[in-house]
Formats: sequence, C-alpha cells, structure tokens
Amino acid sequence: MARKLVSEDGDSDRYSDTEESGGENGDPGATGGLLNRREYVKLGAAAAGGIFVSSGLGSASVERHGIQFDRVLNAVDDLGLDNSGGRAIDSALLDSLEDGTLIEFPDGRYTIEDTLIGTNLSNVGLVAAEGARPTLVPAAPTSDLLDDEYLIVFRGSDILFGGFDLDFTRGSDYGGRVHLIAESGDVSVFDVTTKGQLPGNVDGYRVEARTKDGVATLDNVNMRDGAVEGRSATGIFVGPPHAGEIHIRNCDIWHFPSKGIYASNPAHPDVGKGGTVHVDGGLYKNNNDCDIRVGSAGSTVKNIVSVKQDTRQGETVTWKNPIPRRHWDGRTDIVQTRSIRLKYGQDVLIEGCEFVHDIGQGAGAITSEGSHGGGTTIRDCRISVNDAEVYPILLKNGSGDGFEIENVSITGTSGRGAAIRVEDGRDGTTVRNSCINLTGAGECGVEIIGSNDCVVADSNIKVDGEAVKYRNASVETSGLTYTDSCPLPDATDYDAPPSGDSSEDDTTEKTLSDTCTIRATDGTVDYSVTASDSIVDGSDGKTVDSSVANTVSGTITDGDEQWFWFGGEIQSLELSADATFFINGEEVDPAQFDDATDGGDSSGDDTTDDGDSSGNDTTEKTLSNTCTLRATDGTVEYSITASDGIVDGSNGSTVDSSVANTISGTLADGAGDWFWFGGEIQSLELSADATFFINGEEVDTDQFEDTADDETASEDGTTKEEDGTTEKTLSDTSTLRATGGAVDYTITVSDGIVDGSDGKTVDSSVSNTISGTLADGAGDWFWFSGEIQSLELSADATFFINGEEVDTALFDGSLPNVLKVDGKVADGGAEYTIEVTDELVRDDNASTVPEQGHEWDEREDTVNGSEVVGSVWDGIDVYQFSGDLTQLNIDGNAQVNFE
Repeated sequence: MARKLVSEDGDSDRYSDTEESGGENGDPGATGGLLNRREYVKLGAAAAGGIFVSSGLGSASVERHGIQFDRVLNAVDDLGLDNSGGRAIDSALLDSLEDGTLIEFPDGRYTIEDTLIGTNLSNVGLVAAEGARPTLVPAAPTSDLLDDEYLIVFRGSDILFGGFDLDFTRGSDYGGRVHLIAESGDVSVFDVTTKGQLPGNVDGYRVEARTKDGVATLDNVNMRDGAVEGRSATGIFVGPPHAGEIHIRNCDIWHFPSKGIYASNPAHPDVGKGGTVHVDGGLYKNNNDCDIRVGSAGSTVKNIVSVKQDTRQGETVTWKNPIPRRHWDGRTDIVQTRSIRLKYGQDVLIEGCEFVHDIGQGAGAITSEGSHGGGTTIRDCRISVNDAEVYPILLKNGSGDGFEIENVSITGTSGRGAAIRVEDGRDGTTVRNSCINLTGAGECGVEIIGSNDCVVADSNIKVDGEAVKYRNASVETSGLTYTDSCPLPDATDYDAPPSGDSSEDDTTEKTLSDTCTIRATDGTVDYSVTASDSIVDGSDGKTVDSSVANTVSGTITDGDEQWFWFGGEIQSLELSADATFFINGEEVDPAQFDDATDGGDSSGDDTTDDGDSSGNDTTEKTLSNTCTLRATDGTVEYSITASDGIVDGSNGSTVDSSVANTISGTLADGAGDWFWFGGEIQSLELSADATFFINGEEVDTDQFEDTADDETASEDGTTKEEDGTTEKTLSDTSTLRATGGAVDYTITVSDGIVDGSDGKTVDSSVSNTISGTLADGAGDWFWFSGEIQSLELSADATFFINGEEVDTALFDGSLPNVLKVDGKVADGGAEYTIEVTDELVRDDNASTVPEQGHEWDEREDTVNGSEVVGSVWDGIDVYQFSGDLTQLNIDGNAQVNFE
C-alpha cells in the first residue's frame, strides 16, 4: 500500500497557487510534514550522529562541484552495498548519511526497495566513482513509493547527486521523482540520464534553493523517454519556495505531457518567493503544454533548441504519439505545443534560442500570458513554424512595460495569421532589426491590437498579407524592407547524443550513423558531397566533434573509390564525370541530388534484363524524362499520369514493368517533388496553383486539363458524349488531415465527390458520399461539387475547402444557438441557471478552465436535458442549444453573450 502525504490531483499545476502556502503540502520531509514510523527508523542513525565518526573508514576531505566533504566512502568497499542488483541498498545507504559524507558508487546495478528519505542533511553527496557509470533501479512499482511518486527525497544544505543512470525500463509503473531541496546552502545534480518512461503523473525532478543566497544547478540531466500519456508529468519542477538561483544547463527533456520545465511558481504573486530560473542550452523536444515555463524577474532562457516534429522515437522507447496527450479536469487528448510560456513575474531574457514547430497547435511558440507584466526581451532567436497552428510570438492581453524583440528571424508558413501578435495593454513594445518571411496565405508580419507607442523598425517583412497590421493602437514604423529571405534555424540533429558524463571542457561529440561511397567508372572524377549533419573521410572514424564540416571534396581516379561517414541527409552531390554512388551499401542514382536535370544521356530505350531471371520474366525499363512540381500558392494536392510509367525521383529511373502510370501526393507551400517518367504526361490534377517543369523547362499546367473533343458543353457544366453518357466537371476541392490519431471519415456532398487522384471529370453516376480511414498525420483530398452536407469523424482532424481551413463543427450537427457565460470580464464570479425549451449541451471545445482556477471554475456544471446549473470565476462556459431561452438566472458577476 502506498503511503500518502498529499491528496491526489490530476494536474501538476496543483503546485501553483496553494502548495506550501501553509503546511508544505506535497513536500515530503518538510518541517511539520508527516513521516510514518518506518521513515523515522530510517533516519535514526544519521540523526544520532552517524556510525563512521570513529570507524576510520573513508578518505580525507574533498571538494566536489563547489561543495566541501569531510570524508569519501566507497559504496561497495566501505558500505558493503550490493552492486549486482540482488540486494536492496536502502538501509545501509541511509545509515551512512552522516553530515560531510560523499559516497562514491562503482559500476554496477543498485536496487532501491523503497523511497530513500533523508532530512536535515548537510554536505552529503551520492556520485559515480571516477570512470564509472552506476545504475539505480527501483525494485517496487511507483504505487508502492511514498505518495505514489517519490524515489529519492533529500533535504538540507549542500547536497550533491550525479553520474548515474536511472533505469525505469521495467514498465510504465516503475520510476519515481528525485526530490532535492536546499533549505540553505546549495544543491547540485549532474550527468544523470533517465531511461524508460516515467508514470504519467510523476515529475522527473524537483530541485530548489530556498534561501536568497542559495544556488541550485542541474547539468546534463537527460530524460529523453519522457512520461506516459494521460496525466500531468513534468520533467523538472521548481516550486513556489525557491528563493535563490537555479541553473539548468544542457539538459535534454523530451515528451512530457505537462511541461518540460515548470518553473513559474517562484514568481506567483501570492505564494512565490521570487527565486530566479536560468536555462542554458539543451534540447527540448515534443513536450506538451510547453517546454519551459518561467516568470521570475531576472530569469533567463538562453541557447536552447525547442523542437515539435512528427517523431515518436525516444532514447529507449517508441512513444505512442509525437506529442503526449494530456488528460485533465475531465478533458482528454489536450495538445498545446508552446515552447516558452511566460507566466507571472516580468523582465525575463530569451536569447540565442532556436524553435522548430512542424506539428502541433496552441497559442504561440513563445507565449506571454496576461499575468506576465512585461519588460521582457527576446533577441537573437530563430523561429520556424510550418504546418503548426501556433503564432511564432504571442503577447496576450496584459499590462506593464512593453517587450523588446530584437534580431529575431521568423520563417515558414506560420499558422494563426501573424508572425508576432501583440494584444491589448502591451504599450511600448518594439520590434527591431528582425526578419520575417512567411509563405502562408494571408499571414501578416506584426499584428498589434490595443497597444500604444509601439515601434516596428529596421526590419525585413516578406509576407503574403500585411507587413504591419494594427487596430486601436499607435505604431511607428521606419526602415522596413519587404523582399529578403530570412535565416533558418541552424540546428539539424534532433536525435539523442550518447548518454554519460558531460566533460568539463564543453567539447560536444556526436556519432555519425551512415556511410556513402563514390566509385569512379569513367575516368578521373572530381567530387563534392554535402550532408545536412557532418561528413568525414571513412578512415577518420564516425565519432566527431561539433566543428566537423558538412562538405567534403576531392578527386578519385578511374576504378578507385572513396567512402565517408555522414549524419542526416545527403543534400548535394557534384561530380565532374560519371560515377556510381552508394548509401549504406545500396546504389542510388547520383541524378537525384542534382538541382536540375543536367542534360545527360537519356536515350530512353527500354531494356530487358538478360541475366538469369529464374523464370520470373521480370522486365525492366529506363524512364527517360523528368518532371518537377513546385507549390506556389499554399498546400497543393496533386495527381500526375504518364503514358509509360512514373516514379518518385529518389527511386531512380530504372523500373520494372509493373510501375504505375499515376502518382499522387501533397506539397506544402514552397516545397517541390520531382519524378522520372516515360512517354507523355497525359493528365495533371492540382488542387491549387503550382509550377510544373518537364526536363527542366517550365510548361503551362493548363495544357493538361481534360478536354471534350467529342462532347458539347451544356450551360450547367455537364457534357454530352455521342453515346449519350452524361459527364460533369467537379469544381471544388476538400482535404482532410488526421491530427489526433487514426480517423475514420465519411463526407457527403450535394453534387458528387471523388478521390483527388481520380480526376475531376466524372459521369453522372458519381457518388455523393465517400468514406475511408486516415493514419495519424496522413491526409486525403477530393474533388467535389455543390455543398458539404455532412462530415463524420471518429477523431480530431483538420478540414480544408479549396485550400482554406474550415471548422469541422460546421458539419457535425451542432445546435443552432450559442450562449457564452464569461467570468473573466468581471470580478467575483457567478453562479447561474439556464433553461431552454429544447436541447442544451455544453461545448467543451469552446469552454475554458484556467490552470490555476477558482473552485467555481473547477466545479462540474450539471447539464440535464434542457437545463444547466453551473458556476464560473475566471473561465468561460459555452453552451449550444435549440429552441427558445426560457430562464437565465445569474447570481454574481459575469458577462453573457448570445451568438
């Protein structure tokens, strides 16, 4: 049976408003906290003065990581701990925690049977012995640990912990929080890697310095497997009592359902002690809610890389979803992919960071909540947003000093209408020396609403919409240009580096994973090869430092070859003469790396394999032509048909006789695909404008539209063939993309719908309904005419009509009337009763519940057919209904709107 110190709560935001405001709630071992008899027995030896004072064990005093120790003990030789994993270390270890003791662990596996608790400690450390990499393994499931969560709990002054692997790979219910609190002095954690996913409501670490002169550090603390979906696990939590400094350096924190670093509570106006938070370096990848949440005045976030991409691979596990779903407050599958979230406090510096958002949704890559006062600087950062529904920078309604945005590059398509959105009350915000280049339709550069004395100056803004857009605001603009492209994020390697000790000389190493080989086949060849993430001569080995070049060049003579280690993708290959090229031992066509077709030999003669066919009669042929398609005006769905075969360019020009004559796909705005084909292009179907090239020459896409040589067109768009068959041309496109797992769908229209690859000219028997299944992240597109009458979905998806996203709720049978009870616009909240003549339902998607809401927001509203009894404080409750409103009683303060 697990021991309980605090009541369970479904969200790690449970700490924010009330934790430790009175009785150190949720902090085991705190002064005045509860410990059962077994915990007091564990602590007895240390409290009595320790057993090693006169034993003679251990070495003389040492200093490690700025902390002084009187003696050093070997965990195996001096304490007799079992490093085979067979016997638990708990009792012997806890008995040795005398003040001034550093315990060094040799290699091996050390089993922890229960929660390790030590309080009132001073100058105590657990570290790996020199050259060792010991592993700590929990023997019991998390449900048997203290409060279903804690693995190690140390409190006191000057605490050191580092050099370990934490092995939580036994299952999703094995693992626990490391809880290290400096009541005075310092605390330091270094070189620790967690392997395996934490349970869904178990934070990785809580580390704090609770005096103003105290310093906490976490260096190279890595959790790349994250936590399981469902609840509210956070990588690193910093609570309200943190009063000193905490430095979080070069940590990799991936795939947590509720924040990578949750460190805004020290800035909470009611309970926070104002300690600063400094994050420097590290990779924050696919965390939900946000990667880093801070707010304390003087805090900094520098040199991090934040990534949201369609990948499921952790260090030792494969995740269920790229972004772990969060279930909280009765809601499921919550996805909010912010990178940095500023809450409470003011005057934070964000500098030298890179943000890559290729998936996700939510507020902004950098979001300032209304509670964050301002005075914050964002500078020397690069933000790329593609196919993600987020603003690159969003400053929500607030007050205080304006923000300084300087030397920031924003690229991609963006996703919510503006690169930088400044809302009410952010007076004095400035954007200087920055570069914005968004290709999405209608995207604007800087949007300012309800804020005065703002400045946009000395910047390039190249967007489809307005460069600077404002409403009820005063904005001064000067020195703007509108044509230049902008720098992209530099980072390309978002995979895990090798685990282990981070050397003190700050040298970064990585292991290249792929090989390529060039073999000269027709005389001397000069070559140049560029890879996206480093390339070296094969004889130099595959482990390289961060300074290794991305391009190698040289010369090989006829018949010779040269091979290389590389990382990432081959981006270009330049050859002065014919050569064969291999990647990981497989021959690939060098032409696929050309920027354009170089006019080489393209005889196009079909060839038959004359070798031993073993009776399978396989016929091969060489496709002799290339075509290229580039999206120029938003996302494009395409279908291309050739008379004699067509394949993706990366597959090479030699194909067997079964090659398809039609190829279909989707291009993001600005992207391109190229293909080998044989014969003639017979048809080209496009959902939006694009440029098309054949053998490097641009051709008019209109020439491939279907014609009706033997038909006469009627005024209503139908055509009549000589045999009496009636045809019509569908005029609109729709696209469906799965965003929340696999989706079963059915679409019904009034006048015909077909798969996009089937072409838009159909006969009169075309169906008005189409159904199918999409894998997560996949998409289908269709030609249709008339109106969309219904759209049935088994899970969340995005839906586009003629390239414009539309709300799927428009087709899901929603009730015709909407009533909104808004508690944010008035003080004090309200209780209410609503009654209608017909049906009433709560709209959970439109309603909002604050993360640290009043109990009236968290109270469940009771809906019974045509009546609801509810309450609201800082949230918004939205209801749909049919019929007439017969009763509306409001007790308190709230604004009611009808739509």
